[in-house]
Amino acid sequence: MKVGVAEINGRGRSPPSTEDRHFVQTLPGEITIAGVFDGHGGLFTVVHTLKEFPNMIANMLTHTGTDITAIENGLKEIFITHDKNLAKQGSIRYRDSGSTATIAIITPTHCIIAYIGDSPSCIFDPSTGECLTLIEPHLPSNAKEKERILKCKGTVTTDEGDAPRVNGTLMVSRAFGDFSTKFKDSTVPEMNKNWATDFCVIALPDIKVIPRGPKGVLAIFSDGLVDTSSDELKPIPDVCKMIKESLNDDYTLSAQTVLKKHMAQTESPYEGDDTTLILIDISLPQTQTGGLVPSTRKAKRFKRAKKQTKRIEGLKTFTI
Repeated sequence: MKVGVAEINGRGRSPPSTEDRHFVQTLPGEITIAGVFDGHGGLFTVVHTLKEFPNMIANMLTHTGTDITAIENGLKEIFITHDKNLAKQGSIRYRDSGSTATIAIITPTHCIIAYIGDSPSCIFDPSTGECLTLIEPHLPSNAKEKERILKCKGTVTTDEGDAPRVNGTLMVSRAFGDFSTKFKDSTVPEMNKNWATDFCVIALPDIKVIPRGPKGVLAIFSDGLVDTSSDELKPIPDVCKMIKESLNDDYTLSAQTVLKKHMAQTESPYEGDDTTLILIDISLPQTQTGGLVPSTRKAKRFKRAKKQTKRIEGLKTFTI
């Protein structure tokens, strides 16, 4: 599985001051996990998330294996649990920092994308650049998100020349941290509330499950890659085509080339946002009859792993 990562600092920052963070890990059972976290309001939330969250995903997968329903339920649980753990660190540490999170779990048959905030992800055809699937950002302007915010007695401001903001401050409606938008007093965590529904900004992820096909490249990136020199954001299908034009067998070089082209579209020196791009080839090999199957070695491992599956209290678990 080909993987490549590139990142650039924005707004005149010098490494390692960028608020973007990312990870890519290979796990037993032919599983790969990857993600991008775009921090804001300080570094604590994004740094702590990078330190803890990949391990939470890996530990979850030791129980769920490749059971899609179990993975979806597990992801919802650990997103909320991580947000609670952040609050337990104390306001002197988290202050008013926050972070988006877009993560992918790639199994032998599926790609599962879970996300909060506005860090995009998409899958595109590497031969044509056609966008095959994408995720919708969590913005306060979205009708469903706005309804929840207002129900929680929050506000959505729409000042002229500015993006809609939650309570006049935050441009995303779901994120880790940002406890001033969650608690009446940002220094006093409200642990007794329903963390999936009772706050203006929540950490409950939306999840998209995509069967892997014969052609597919997964891209996960921070929203800096859709910024332009105007107020208009670059459409995700256009990003897919831009990546396709730079794609070669070296995915790291491909990702670096994409970011160089992105910087070249702005004035020099680059003063745009921090930007991270992860590229992963999730294509499955085809049989002579056109059916999609893992390689023979993968298929044997998968069949052997399925024999280890058993039901515990109605939930499939998977031994890796």
